[in-house]
Amino acid sequence: MGQKAIGTMAIGNLPKTAAIRYGDREALVCTSTGRRFTFRQLNDRINRLANGLMDQGLKKGDTAAFLCTNRAEIVEIYFALAKIGVLGIPLNYRLAPAEMIEMMKECEAKTFLFDTPFFEVAKKVKADLPAITLFVGMGDCPDFAVKYEELLARSSTDEPAVEVFEEDYQYYNLTSGTTDLPKSYLLTHYNNAGTVFVLSQAMYLTGDDVILTVFPMFGRVGFAWTAAAIYNGAKNVIHNFNPPQVLELIGKEKVTITNWVPTMAIFILAVPDLEKYDLKSLRGIVYAGSALPPNIYEETIQRLCPNVYEYYGLQETSALVAMGPEEKKRKPQSVGLPLFFGEVRIVDPQGRDVPVGEVGEIIGRHPATTAGYYKNEEKTKETFRDGWFHTGDLGRFDDEGFLYISGRTKDMIVSGGQNVFAVEVENLLLTHPAIADCAVIGLPHDTWVEMVTAVAVKAAGAEASDDDIIQYCKEKIAGFKVPKRIIWIDAIPRTATGKAQKFILVEQYSKNDVQVDRPGRLAAAGRINIPPPLPCASGQGRGLPLIDGHSQPGKKEEAMENEKVLLQKQGKIVTVTMNRPPIMNAFDMEMCFGLIGAFERIALDREAGVVILTGAGGNFCSGADMNLLTEDLTADEYLKDVMQVLSRLIRTMRELPQPIISKVRGVAYGVGLNIALAGDFVLTSHDARLSQIFVNIGAMLDGGGTYFLPRLVGSAKARELALLGEEIDGQTAASIGLVYKSVPDEKLETETDNLSRKLLSKPSAAVALIKRSLEGSLDMTLDQVLEWEAAHQSIMLKSTELKGAVHQFLKLRGKAAA
Repeated sequence: MGQKAIGTMAIGNLPKTAAIRYGDREALVCTSTGRRFTFRQLNDRINRLANGLMDQGLKKGDTAAFLCTNRAEIVEIYFALAKIGVLGIPLNYRLAPAEMIEMMKECEAKTFLFDTPFFEVAKKVKADLPAITLFVGMGDCPDFAVKYEELLARSSTDEPAVEVFEEDYQYYNLTSGTTDLPKSYLLTHYNNAGTVFVLSQAMYLTGDDVILTVFPMFGRVGFAWTAAAIYNGAKNVIHNFNPPQVLELIGKEKVTITNWVPTMAIFILAVPDLEKYDLKSLRGIVYAGSALPPNIYEETIQRLCPNVYEYYGLQETSALVAMGPEEKKRKPQSVGLPLFFGEVRIVDPQGRDVPVGEVGEIIGRHPATTAGYYKNEEKTKETFRDGWFHTGDLGRFDDEGFLYISGRTKDMIVSGGQNVFAVEVENLLLTHPAIADCAVIGLPHDTWVEMVTAVAVKAAGAEASDDDIIQYCKEKIAGFKVPKRIIWIDAIPRTATGKAQKFILVEQYSKNDVQVDRPGRLAAAGRINIPPPLPCASGQGRGLPLIDGHSQPGKKEEAMENEKVLLQKQGKIVTVTMNRPPIMNAFDMEMCFGLIGAFERIALDREAGVVILTGAGGNFCSGADMNLLTEDLTADEYLKDVMQVLSRLIRTMRELPQPIISKVRGVAYGVGLNIALAGDFVLTSHDARLSQIFVNIGAMLDGGGTYFLPRLVGSAKARELALLGEEIDGQTAASIGLVYKSVPDEKLETETDNLSRKLLSKPSAAVALIKRSLEGSLDMTLDQVLEWEAAHQSIMLKSTELKGAVHQFLKLRGKAAA
């Protein structure tokens, strides 16, 4: 065997060399903070952080955890730790704080760096993990932490004097989120250098590219694209995923290539007036993470970009095969050809290669493949056999060497690009006293590809609602693992040896169409045009731009779109809160998207009976954020788009089966007032301030104002309110019939609670149908109304709710007569 080369492929060399080669070319665009950095500036900041951490006592071989969104600092942290030989733990912010703390404990972390949304997590880490002795926080962080920018300001830009080798470990990759870390593994500098070469080769990257990174950078894919951008001298725009913003950034930054999971594409393709966005700069869209549905591929090439790339691999292996646009057009069902220095085989259960065209297990290896799992010898032995990584996926080769995926041998659900292991969820469900038996399956879903579904058998005499079970799970595991539906049956089909026959359940319930939480089912268009609800991880309702759509364990509030909309559910009452108190909850597009998502979600919640819509901080909503009316947003085409989304919100509220109580205190101006009027009952405090302010700024009423006003107060009063734009208080609004009732401020909560309980006491089916009939009757003649009432009354007369009410009435009358 020859001697090892004297050079080394240490990842810290990338920004150092890029600073020399590319200098003052733009390297990084941080969209969340609006900052831009050249390659030289980026390397200087990386060096400052590296030297600052060493000044704080961190040294080669130590471990540092970091919890950060897609922003410039996460790039700096990765490479600063790499330069000084400190192992990193990039934490998945979709996990519960308890899961994060367990990981840090297992990996023996001594330092914790954290982003602004995670101050509460940092406080919990400090309280529960004394081994963490150094905290570094971004922004106005807690007093116990060193301020990130202050640390950089006082530190040197010199290259750290630490020798790091390619065989040294760079960071842990954490894929499963379970507390015993069954899927945690270490990646060396050599592994990650291999990934850089894989991406550069497969995607034909050059210094002329502008890369848009929307994959969360706590994962291997997000980091790989960032490292590849630095290696190639390409500008990298890092962004927290938000569909309309992604489309705007492509045009603004002239993005040439971006990597998505198919679920991201579903939301992108559903953005209204998609054709108005400038996507001409795109030379390719890359898909990975889960199977690319044929319809999404077709829509992508027709509506977004004609060139689609795809690759296949696991987090542990990096990409093993890939294909470019021409190959994809020729063989759209394939995932590609093997990459240089990578090897892929299809084998039978004995590990023997199967003939071309036959299905077997996919096994592979590459210089980017990890060598094993951390502190999990059993898992390592099971997966790494005879020098090959056994993926657990089934596939086949065609006669040209193209790989096709046929299914999975592992009992795993891929939901929105996230891996959910059914056995973990099953084990948790079986700890609930109401569940005697269960099986967790993935059902087909238009948006998430697979929907986590629990099929369960109730224990004898037990009582539990779907919401009880879902909440129980939310308190103990990450939101993306929580079942979205509970299906109760008498018995789980099992083999003679006791194994659940899940294929029977999948077949049965796929046909029965239990996937009722398909986005956009309320819309006339039939497709959703909003970004998904967002999870919280901080404990303070702070939202992050992810595509999970479920709250973190133990959190009552669920933030949507950067915390601008909050949900809180207590029993059957759901409170939706507009949450921008510093500017009196001024209405913008992100809030609009969040509200639509909230009401769409509530409509699908069988346990939700009443909705309360309110504002945070003592005001309802001050109207449109004036930033919506700045010069670059006044083009007719864009305003038309804004109005379409607002119209979608109003229609969604009016079509909601549950009654909405608009609880108004403080200011309700303009569109804020009209959103309140879209509810079924408007309760105000006496001193609430209401105004159709539009005319005062030279604007037209929107949000349904010209529909609601004459119907509520008559034509003459409507003209007064709309044409004068004067402010009235809550008492006046109640006296003219604009709102349901006005009460003293101190009684508003009690009055809202009383009204909610009255509504909950009514049969929900009747409430929903009466809402619908009142709304529709405004456009009907009397004969049409009578016909509609007769047809639907005949249906209601057969309902169990009506029969029960009649039975109870007759029973009480009989007692009275006696």
